[in-house]
Amino acid sequence: MSTTKHKSPREDNPENSNGNDAPNADPLYSLARQLAEAVKPVRLLARQFEEGTKPLRRFSRQIDERLEPLRTLSRQIAEKQNAIRSALDPLAVEIMTLETIWRMHDQAHKTGWILCPDVSDFDGYQNILKISGEDHETLDRCISEFYSVNWPRIGSGLRSEFSTYSLDELSKSAFCVALTLHGEGKYDLVPRILFPEIERVMRIKLFNNSQGTIRSTAMVDKFGNEYSWREVTGRSPIAHHILFGELVHWVFAGQQKRGTVKTHCVPNRHEVIHGLDITLTFKDSVNMLLFSFFIMGVMQSEAQDISPEREDGHGVRDA
Repeated sequence: MSTTKHKSPREDNPENSNGNDAPNADPLYSLARQLAEAVKPVRLLARQFEEGTKPLRRFSRQIDERLEPLRTLSRQIAEKQNAIRSALDPLAVEIMTLETIWRMHDQAHKTGWILCPDVSDFDGYQNILKISGEDHETLDRCISEFYSVNWPRIGSGLRSEFSTYSLDELSKSAFCVALTLHGEGKYDLVPRILFPEIERVMRIKLFNNSQGTIRSTAMVDKFGNEYSWREVTGRSPIAHHILFGELVHWVFAGQQKRGTVKTHCVPNRHEVIHGLDITLTFKDSVNMLLFSFFIMGVMQSEAQDISPEREDGHGVRDA
């Protein structure tokens, strides 16, 4: 009697067999399985590390969020610094320019000259200083030659600028007449035209056109009180040095200072008005024109209706 051996379904169908059970399984497949099992602890460690570092990453984000306003502030400060630097660079140049202008005017003042308030001849003045150095005699001669050669242009500029002042036609005509007299070499007449006109404008601007006697010292004091340093320096960087130094006080000084007019830039009013100083030079005339141009420019800052009428017998008394 024969015995029939029945095969299991796994044996009948090789596809249903497990590779682990197969004696001749693919070695590469086996190796891959082993590697997969080997890296499981590494993957587990990575997941644990990721979970463990979540608070640290969250803290880092919080720090980053807290630092963002500081970064913004830092950027704003940097922008402000750049803006300030951009603003200060021209200012530094301006300060150097003003220092040069101050030195030019100071040197010229020591030699008895006033430089044009608008310093339109800045380069020309600088060249004069370079040529003359500290030699006042050379500087005096160079400035005199400079004004002599360039006066047609300088005088034309003064005339044009003065015509824009908020003053009446009498003041403008007086200044034009003085310029004409200077051009004709009649230097003695220039201060005699301009001093009375300056006093007339001062009377109107500072004393409400009072027709009474006004002392010259009162005019100077009133001028200093009425016009601020800013208004004056608006006309020229060295205005405070020229006008509120000894110059204005000297120009309107009384007879107690008579006799020393030649040591100052501008003729003394008392000397001129009372005929005590009749020998005036090219320098006196130039300085008087520039002084008048400047001081009238300060006073015209507030326009008023000024009348040329004036009562006889009244005027400015010396202090």
